[in-house]
Amino acid sequence: MEKDAVVQPQYIYIMFTHTGTWFSKVLRLITRNEFTHVSISLDKSLTQLYSFGRNTIKERPWEAGFVHEDPRGGVYKELSGTHCVVYQLEVSSEQYLRAKQIIEYFLRNQSEFKYNFPGLFFMAMGWPKRFRRRFVCSQFVAFVLENSGTLHFEKDFSLIRPQDLGRQSFGAVLYRGELANYDTVAG
Repeated sequence: MEKDAVVQPQYIYIMFTHTGTWFSKVLRLITRNEFTHVSISLDKSLTQLYSFGRNTIKERPWEAGFVHEDPRGGVYKELSGTHCVVYQLEVSSEQYLRAKQIIEYFLRNQSEFKYNFPGLFFMAMGWPKRFRRRFVCSQFVAFVLENSGTLHFEKDFSLIRPQDLGRQSFGAVLYRGELANYDTVAG
């Protein structure tokens, strides 16, 4: 008699942060939310962590775009004390594969994607408006989650803010604390 194959669960990780850059301080002042940035990862160690923002604080804000973030380097290393919360979402193999394919598309075309500064105005006004190849961090994460079939949002992804993602039923909080101490959880 053949044994049924054991299907290992797949996970996607969502990390919310507040770095303390002047831009994140302005966003926090306007939104009054604990976290102002969100990223998505396909691995628990967060080595495959993606979002829209800057690679380093030395980059000018208008140079922001699609980034492969390093939780132990770049902006996070430059701004020690970054507070975060990491959620672990259990997904099907198909949802995981689709999310991976979407992220790989962004990686292959990284230079074509820009930070969606005009979209911030439309978000603030509550007007759904999609700009070709432009995203803010929360729009990107919502885009990946929705197009992979992982989550469905009641409003257009162009209006999704980090706090909207935080209201989703993500399952388990894997970690809350300083990002620099995350290795002890992921290890």
